[in-house]
Amino acid sequence: MSRNMGDLLNTYDWIEDVSTKIMGNFIKTTLLVDKIFDKYYKEIGLSKPQFQSLYLVYLAGDEGMTLSELGSKMCVTKANITTLVDRMESYGFMQRVSNPKDRRSIKTIITKDGKKILDKVLPEYKEFSGEIMGFLSDEEKQIANDLLEKIQKGLIETHLK
Repeated sequence: MSRNMGDLLNTYDWIEDVSTKIMGNFIKTTLLVDKIFDKYYKEIGLSKPQFQSLYLVYLAGDEGMTLSELGSKMCVTKANITTLVDRMESYGFMQRVSNPKDRRSIKTIITKDGKKILDKVLPEYKEFSGEIMGFLSDEEKQIANDLLEKIQKGLIETHLK
């Protein structure tokens, strides 16, 4: 292992408080995953927010989702989600439609071109994700996922309501 990698691994060893150490490790892990996936996003010709928004709208199905729902799921402001959806519309990957349940709100749906892109890249994305986490057993992956979901739920309930 190179010196730089060793330095990365030991960044928070000096911290005694485990909660502070966890927060530091969350940040470091997020930065590492972002760095790894940035290469992937570049290869498929989308930015991280573009891929995430396309995937979330894809998962919403034919009904799509409101811009506020999309912004909330991506943890971005209304202005940022508007700009992002504008760009995705200009690429032909998403389309704004009137919300039949609330005429004051707008939904975004994925287009045929957007589905075509995801149909191509999702198998690659899943394979790449599997490779990245390949050093964990299936049981360890499940435990890690369960803990992350519990932490997310707890943070939302205690700090974002």
